[in-house]
Amino acid sequence: MKTMDENETLLRKEISINLGCLIEGILTRNAKYSNTPIHEEASRNFYLYCKYESQIPSDLKSRYLKSLIAYGKFFCERKLLGHSGLPFDKRYPENAETRNEYYQWLDSNLKHLFYKGGTVESSLKKNEINKCVKTVIKNRNQDCKLDNKAFGSIGYSKVVGENKIYIIADTGSWRSSISIMIGFEQPKFCIDVSTFFASHQSHYCNGYNSVDDIELSMNKALDLVQSLVPHFINAVESAKKSKI
Repeated sequence: MKTMDENETLLRKEISINLGCLIEGILTRNAKYSNTPIHEEASRNFYLYCKYESQIPSDLKSRYLKSLIAYGKFFCERKLLGHSGLPFDKRYPENAETRNEYYQWLDSNLKHLFYKGGTVESSLKKNEINKCVKTVIKNRNQDCKLDNKAFGSIGYSKVVGENKIYIIADTGSWRSSISIMIGFEQPKFCIDVSTFFASHQSHYCNGYNSVDDIELSMNKALDLVQSLVPHFINAVESAKKSKI
């Protein structure tokens, strides 16, 4: 008989597989996910890929999309199962080489558009930022409650069936932007919205220029969360049902 830890590991693997299929569907722009907005703040990589797709050489475009899918699934797996094992570049060297080739293409053809330089310092205090973030989340999700057991600096949760789903906004004291995550109570994990676009951390409202900017960015981020959550819930619940 399997132990509780073994059962949870198997469940986490199944969830990782299901979320990997969701990631692949979003990155290949499957019609099922046509309502999923593509934000530069969630993944500059994928945003620029979509923006300049018609200009990218066909072979590089195909290989780069495959590398994005591999990276998204890899990072999702690490979020669910931990960070043991080889890093992405060592585990998938051919995909890492493709990624570097793509960066070089962007650099030479798009005049360094891939990178954003400079650091913006905000005059807003952290409590002003957090107050605005909380207000927007609560206004958009009136069935959610502030939850101190959530991950990150600001967490809200609501009960879905026999589980609890989280919406998390990390404004951490050292951060100059907001990282948006969604998560589950059973099994407990959270995943940045950027992972669905083969990146590792979202950056909404970079620089915290004003309260109005924070409000606009949070609404934009929550539009994305709203589109992702039904698919996210289905991926997790389908994995749980398959293990019953």
